[in-house]
Amino acid sequence: MGGLTLALIPVYLHLLPPQQWGLVAACMTFQGVLALLDAGLAQIMPREMAIAGGNAASEAKVFRTFSRLYLIVGGIGMLAAQLGAGWLAQDWLRVADIPRAHVEIVLRVAAVQFLFQFANNAHLGYWNGLQRQATANFSQCAFFTAKHLIALSLILFWKAEALTYLSSFMVISSLEWYTNRYFITAQISRLEETLSITLDDLLQAARQAAGLATGVLLGVFVSQLDRIILSRTVELEQFGRYVVVAQLGQAFLQLQYPIMRAFLPSLVVAEAGTNSERVSNRTLGLAVLGVGILPALLLAIFAEPVLVLWTRDVSIAAEGALPLALIAIAVAFNSIFNIIFIHMVKSSAFHFLAVGYFVAGVIIILIVPGCARTYGIVAGGLSWLVFCSVQLFFGVWWWLRQRRNLGRLI
Repeated sequence: MGGLTLALIPVYLHLLPPQQWGLVAACMTFQGVLALLDAGLAQIMPREMAIAGGNAASEAKVFRTFSRLYLIVGGIGMLAAQLGAGWLAQDWLRVADIPRAHVEIVLRVAAVQFLFQFANNAHLGYWNGLQRQATANFSQCAFFTAKHLIALSLILFWKAEALTYLSSFMVISSLEWYTNRYFITAQISRLEETLSITLDDLLQAARQAAGLATGVLLGVFVSQLDRIILSRTVELEQFGRYVVVAQLGQAFLQLQYPIMRAFLPSLVVAEAGTNSERVSNRTLGLAVLGVGILPALLLAIFAEPVLVLWTRDVSIAAEGALPLALIAIAVAFNSIFNIIFIHMVKSSAFHFLAVGYFVAGVIIILIVPGCARTYGIVAGGLSWLVFCSVQLFFGVWWWLRQRRNLGRLI
């Protein structure tokens, strides 16, 4: 998925007018903020599925419970987004050449796409929790490819507009949700008649996610501050250039995600202190080094030539080289933190996450808006670096405390 993103962003840059690409970038930011609603659920559901693994009735109940939660929470988010679309189009985005009414329509389409994309996380949580990563990855890659194939075809042969791009993604996202739901419910259909999902079940699942949600909610919000701040402080065309740079950093960040999804259920079901867990930790560390730390550091060193080769646009490379280098260093820090983060989720160390993200958010809010007005999109790279540095500091602090406490018990 990261590779396809890297291949197609330069194509979209040349096919879409700068303001239209900036509007696409704004919608991505819009959806990223709405993704805050997934705080906690994305980590808790795979954990609960791993615990229920082997018991068909328990697996089915966990899926049905979290599937309904995702639909309820996603529906609330979509409704809020529809209510706020007019204000965002009229008062927030700095749009020069696109009618405000058109911007509002595009934002509304992006909100509908979010609902299906958000609800589909229940299906991915089901497969990842049962360590069926191959199925989850195949589904994601297949539909991700279909979204871009349809969007690219319509942009080439119909209209080169943001609305074309977002409409394609909305339609395929709805198809993705329906298809995945059909295959999973077909597997558990014989148990559905005996399942009774009550309000208490939904509340219990919500309570399980609530502690982690506080930390993850802050983390996801702080991770979006760069785009939130820049969407307000720089012109839409310049913001579109920043999102191009950030997407390249995001693609390198995504290389780690399949590893994280695979190892979390494994560590949850492993007995603490056994050899199987130690082997998993070593393997996890080597995997993160290979796909996270080393590629990110190489990207930081060769940021400008990489942008020139990738975008074929010297102006984007000149403006984006420094923020990309900062983002790449941040990705390397995040790679190290993710090794600790898995253990924090397993140990429910949510308060450390919340405090770390809060501190990072305060620092970013205090320094990034002023930097954005003076240095433009470089402030976005600085935001990434502050966020990942602070979370790594608090993660290492928690890890050292855990080691010290373990030593006392021994």
